[in-house]
Amino acid sequence: GVWSHLAALSVQGRDAFLLPGGASFESNQPALRRSRANSDRSERSGLLRVSRRFGGKGSLSLSASAIDAEKGIPPETHLGPEARFWRVPRWRRALVSLQGERVFGGQERTRLLAGLAIDAIEQQIQSYPDSTYRADAASLAADRESGSDRTGTLRASLARRIGRRSHLSGVVLLRASRHEERLGEGEPVFLYEQLLTRAAIEAEGDLGGSIRYRAGVGLDRSETPETGDKPSNDPVAEPVLTGRLTWEIRPDAQVHLKGGRQTRFPSLRELYSGALGRFEPSPGLRPETQLSIELGGGLDGRRGSLAATLFLQSLRDGIVRVSLPSGKLQRRNEERIRSLGLEVSGGVRIGDRLRIEGHHTFLRARAEQDGSYDARLEGRPDWLSYLSARRSLSTGLIRGATLDLLVEGAFTGPRSSLDASSGRLARLPASAVWNLRTAWILPAVAKRTEVFLRVDNLLDQLVFSQIGLPEAGREVGGGVRIVL
Repeated sequence: GVWSHLAALSVQGRDAFLLPGGASFESNQPALRRSRANSDRSERSGLLRVSRRFGGKGSLSLSASAIDAEKGIPPETHLGPEARFWRVPRWRRALVSLQGERVFGGQERTRLLAGLAIDAIEQQIQSYPDSTYRADAASLAADRESGSDRTGTLRASLARRIGRRSHLSGVVLLRASRHEERLGEGEPVFLYEQLLTRAAIEAEGDLGGSIRYRAGVGLDRSETPETGDKPSNDPVAEPVLTGRLTWEIRPDAQVHLKGGRQTRFPSLRELYSGALGRFEPSPGLRPETQLSIELGGGLDGRRGSLAATLFLQSLRDGIVRVSLPSGKLQRRNEERIRSLGLEVSGGVRIGDRLRIEGHHTFLRARAEQDGSYDARLEGRPDWLSYLSARRSLSTGLIRGATLDLLVEGAFTGPRSSLDASSGRLARLPASAVWNLRTAWILPAVAKRTEVFLRVDNLLDQLVFSQIGLPEAGREVGGGVRIVL
């Protein structure tokens, strides 16, 4: 009927994840154990959502979710006793949102959307003196960071259809965040606040023939009324510009040209958090401003699709991490960063039961240095690729049963990672990870029943997310999924 609802409960946990076979490290990892040091995690969560439709005139929905988790943070394997030995003994989040939609006016030309969300987070970070993750009560109390975040978001948009294919819309966004932080038991509590606002208007329509346009202009503003024991900043306002032209060459082929100016304001944590002495606060961080332009096109056929996009991005005051002589890290603004890339994606269906999909992105992201863009940046790989093949087979064992086979590969090009011990960027090699999933789909058992087996990192490759932080090796799992 007019009501719909969703309820979910989840309990997850692991003692550790396993390292790839043959991986060995000089420090902060037991030599005779393949389980990654301090990589345990447990999590309990729930979700409830209720919505109601009011004929063809609108809808109203209420959702609430909660999560209670704790986890270990693996230490860097190349830093020895200088690594961070941390745990998150408590991480809790509750999110409640109310959203509504109303259509009114002649021929339902006007649509109003509004939403309110309240997000509350509490967390603790516990620091330890060494890899035993033990200390006396006084030391634990002194090296414990407690924090809470409260964020309220209000968003409203009004859209008006003009003619058959033209629209005019406006949006207003207000987001208020409050962060409380205590560095050690008995220490003072510092309060930080941030207020983000956006007002924008956008138009969409035809330029004649098969060419459509979309253009928007807006204003983003940020202010930090409370800054704890740190210096305060003046409010900052930045314009937002977006534009897009789309040429529909034929029903299954189109070309687009897109450009714009966007701003990202630094978060409270980026500005003021010291992370138990790991970071030096950066109260003077400026917002990032990005100018971008892209040219792309795509084809969609009965048996496959192909798309390509060439893009250029110029980022002013990009926020990056640097290492200080004291050994701490700090976020700073990079004068100019330029990213040039090409993304190609596509898929093809061979016969009735085989589907191959993939994408590849070439990326050259560099910071300006001595008048040229040659300085490498942390975390920007030279390329990214993904490839998957899915095949359905008849098993012949049970009438109507099928076997679904999925093979996927994720490939990451060489990239740089900040080495806190030297203060320089270290080069991480390219990596390739293959995954495999098989599912036996049984007929006439509930609505749908799957008995599945999944193998992640099939070839047990050693991959680093950052220098000194290896990811999991081969993982094998299986289960049953039943749709009633």
